[in-house]
Amino acid sequence: MKKTKIFTRLIGVMLLVGILTSLTSCIAPACYHNWEPATCESPKKCTICQMTDGKKLVHFGGHATCDALAICVHCGKEYGEYDAHNYSKKKISEDTDESFHYFLCTHCSKKSEGEAHTWNVEEAT
Repeated sequence: MKKTKIFTRLIGVMLLVGILTSLTSCIAPACYHNWEPATCESPKKCTICQMTDGKKLVHFGGHATCDALAICVHCGKEYGEYDAHNYSKKKISEDTDESFHYFLCTHCSKKSEGEAHTWNVEEAT
C-alpha cells in the first residue's frame, strides 16, 4: 500500500508542477521586448531577441524638382523621381532660330526643346 500512496503523491506533484509551469509560461513571456522604431529600411525590431514586428516605413515628404529628388522626412535619403521642368511662358529672344522659339525652366534655367513658330497669316505678302 505504501507504494500506491507514494505513486499517487508523485503523480499529484507532477500534475501540480505541470499546471504551475503552464500558468507561468502564459503570464511571463520569454522576452520583454525593447523595440527600436521602424525605419524606411526595416520594421520595428527588438534589441534583445531581434524579433521584428509590423512593416517598414514608406518614404514620405519632401518635394522633387527637375534637378533634385525629394528627401524623405523619416530617413533623410533621396527617393522617387525627378519632377518635370517648369518652362516659363516668356520666349527667349536672344536664342531663337528660323524654326523654333525657346523657353527657360523657372527652376534650373535649362532651355526647352523648342516650340515651332506659328504664323498668323495664310501666306506671305
